[in-house]
Amino acid sequence: MFQTLPRSVSFSDTEPRVDVYNDSDSSKPVLSVTGWKDVAEVLEPKGVRFERWNPNKPLSADPSEDEVLTAYKDDVDRINKAYGFVKNDVIGIWEGNRLWDKREMLRKKFLDEHFHTEPEVRFFIRGAAQFNLHMGKEVVSMVCPKDALLGVPERTPHWFDMGEFPDFLAIRFFGTSEGWVVNHTGDKIADKFPRYPTTEDANCSRPRKKSKTE
Repeated sequence: MFQTLPRSVSFSDTEPRVDVYNDSDSSKPVLSVTGWKDVAEVLEPKGVRFERWNPNKPLSADPSEDEVLTAYKDDVDRINKAYGFVKNDVIGIWEGNRLWDKREMLRKKFLDEHFHTEPEVRFFIRGAAQFNLHMGKEVVSMVCPKDALLGVPERTPHWFDMGEFPDFLAIRFFGTSEGWVVNHTGDKIADKFPRYPTTEDANCSRPRKKSKTE
């Protein structure tokens, strides 16, 4: 059903990728696949929602939150109903925007393994980022590009890496008006696995190993 890709294969962030590791061995994934259909077939049996969305109408170059939520209203309403979500917002970080100077703090907040008492669902309008799910004896590392929706099951230990120089815009979904709470597990497993690449990793969009000096 899937082709196991060599570790050296590079890919574009316009395409999703999933790498599945044994949680005790970060040196090499046991399975690596790209492509919307194949990634969905890997994630679905694990209870992870993965969808590809298109806007109801074209977005402007710098869309407002209302413009984004209106453009994806049908799908947003469907997901809200399916999970009982009561709040949505739009968050984005890229060079020059209002959160750019806080990028290091925001990245660090989600970079260690944690969980939420409700599902974490996120849809990417632009850019890309990496979710890593610790499921049993596996770590499922997922690169979510533009147009991808990912639903992490509630209480699933995971970490999120936006990269050292983030560039993404995403819709978030919440079960309460206060938003979800980050519950850290205390496990340092995230330090052992590849981080999402920086902009210095030109033409190679796969996660990179941390250097000895990091």
